[in-house]
Amino acid sequence: MANIEGKVVIIMGASSGIGEATAKKLAQDGAKLVIAARREDRLKALVESLPNAEISYAVADVSNKEEVQAVIDLAVEQYGRVDVLYNNAGVMPTAPLSETRFPETQEWLKNNQSTEGFGLKSSDIADAVAYAISTPETVAVSEIMIRPTKQVI
Repeated sequence: MANIEGKVVIIMGASSGIGEATAKKLAQDGAKLVIAARREDRLKALVESLPNAEISYAVADVSNKEEVQAVIDLAVEQYGRVDVLYNNAGVMPTAPLSETRFPETQEWLKNNQSTEGFGLKSSDIADAVAYAISTPETVAVSEIMIRPTKQVI
């Protein structure tokens, strides 16, 4: 994808799911990556699965400011700068996920309707992240809303 090649991108929470898919997508598009997460074995496996990528990793927990700073320092040490910091790590629900706050979703769930084919794939989000990173320098992507096309608005 245009405007991604050579960009230095840090991905926090890169060991699985959306972070892993994003790392693969950006590596394919030529980004220089520094990936981080808590699970070193998963990070090593991801690096090994991308033998042609410029990629390194660090073990870090986003709740630890010093560990996050160490990841940033690693990127600057290796590549001289950071173009993108993508924090994909963590969730912070305000209530149990089973007690969703959206009445229309609760009604939908009360009826045991199938969720098959409803959700997004990790690669869908990775594509959106790549899009945001690839925009020209004159464009600022401040917010992206992504939802499955079958979701009721």
